[in-house]
Amino acid sequence: KATSYFYALLFLRHPDLRALFPAAMDAQRDRLFKALLTAARHAEDAATLTAYLSRLGRGHRKYGTLPEHYPAVGECLIAALGRYAPDTWNEAAEAAWVRTYTTISQIMIDAAAEDEERSPAWWQAEI
Repeated sequence: KATSYFYALLFLRHPDLRALFPAAMDAQRDRLFKALLTAARHAEDAATLTAYLSRLGRGHRKYGTLPEHYPAVGECLIAALGRYAPDTWNEAAEAAWVRTYTTISQIMIDAAAEDEERSPAWWQAEI
């Protein structure tokens, strides 16, 4: 429910971002949930977490993701988490998630920027 709400909120508040996503969102919602679980699982292992998030950041280039998209995603993610965790959500929890998302997004942005210096987001080819 939280991921569905997140995407609904994202597309309502930032309709320009809808074009970056597939028409059918079931797999996308699952990917987001798995990415959050993977990040949480490796939260205490900085090297593994950074490698994982860097791959995600580089991979998001092919979808047209830009650095300015990350704050919109963060805003809607925080709102969705707050809505679906009312018993544990408070100022401290929100502050922790803001810090966490800021770190996550910066790693992804930096990896994408570094990758952009070396290669295009995708390659044109004929098979």
